[in-house]
Amino acid sequence: MKKSFFALLLFPILFSCQSGDQKIDYCKAENEIIINSVFCVDFGLPLAEFSVKYPSGWDYYPPVKGNSNYHYVTLEKQDSGRISLDQTITFGINTLDANGYRYIEFSYQQLAEIQNLYEQQNVELSEEYIGQLNYEGVPYFIYKAKADYHEPSMKLEGKYQVICLLAHPPFGGKNGVFVTMAIKDDQPLPEWTDYLNEYCVGEIFRSLTWRTR
Repeated sequence: MKKSFFALLLFPILFSCQSGDQKIDYCKAENEIIINSVFCVDFGLPLAEFSVKYPSGWDYYPPVKGNSNYHYVTLEKQDSGRISLDQTITFGINTLDANGYRYIEFSYQQLAEIQNLYEQQNVELSEEYIGQLNYEGVPYFIYKAKADYHEPSMKLEGKYQVICLLAHPPFGGKNGVFVTMAIKDDQPLPEWTDYLNEYCVGEIFRSLTWRTR
């Protein structure tokens, strides 16, 4: 796969939500995005049928007609009073065949390319990991790292937790999505799953619903 394809998937970042009832209100998903066959044809994207929900106050970036698109949707939350982003999540192209006999091999290859592209950016990386991990009982192939960005032109400035994973419908196949998340890491948490459990980006990811029948 071409590096330009993966480079355009490396745009997500996130910030913390508040705890308790405040967090529930802050992260309440009030808006729904539906991706279907018509959407994919209109924007020249591989077929993937799913929906996600996101809170008010988030910026929504769909693909652009006529462009070479690499994502179905990007959602961003800007850091209040700052130029950089708090949180971001992108649902990008994932055409790996989850039922293929070389799926594991190809998954590691794709995530290794993502890792290489991060390392070529103006970003300091630590605690990098590539492998298979479970979240809420579902196994995912994941690349995760601590990233210290120095790219104000990309709205990425400071420390972030980066999580990239390959997601597929329950029946597998080639109709999955490549999910890229980045979370402002001003107050580091012990486990990568804590970021999904404590921040609004996790609410968005958990809202992912496959619509393919």
